[in-house]
Amino acid sequence: MADFLSTQMRIRRVVIDAVFIALFVLFSAVLTVKTPFAEISLASLPILLCAYLFGPADALIVAALGSFMEQVFSLYGLSVTTPLWMAPVILQAAVASLGFWVVRRTGKPWLVIAVLVLSELVLTFANTAALYLDGYIF
Repeated sequence: MADFLSTQMRIRRVVIDAVFIALFVLFSAVLTVKTPFAEISLASLPILLCAYLFGPADALIVAALGSFMEQVFSLYGLSVTTPLWMAPVILQAAVASLGFWVVRRTGKPWLVIAVLVLSELVLTFANTAALYLDGYIF
């Protein structure tokens, strides 16, 4: 009976990860406002929720597969710099997972806001670095 429950929980977790991946791709395609100077998006919300709920392994899987699918389905497609554009999202997932682990260990819920701000700042700076390196490569 215990094996059945653990298998059922693993299947449920994989399905929830797939939903988070689909939400990431959907949010990046639909809920993104692009201006000449900035891009405002809710695409990181599923990654942050996954990092908070399930931890680093699931968050990194959602970030890697979601950013890969976003890149492939976008205007740019699959190119030499695809891993370069996947890296900021994966880095954000790693920082958020580590931060939420600290929140759970310390028991201080106000740190959630600090983790969210820090992970978004990491994403912003990593995207800027990816843009610079992409321009340098091409």
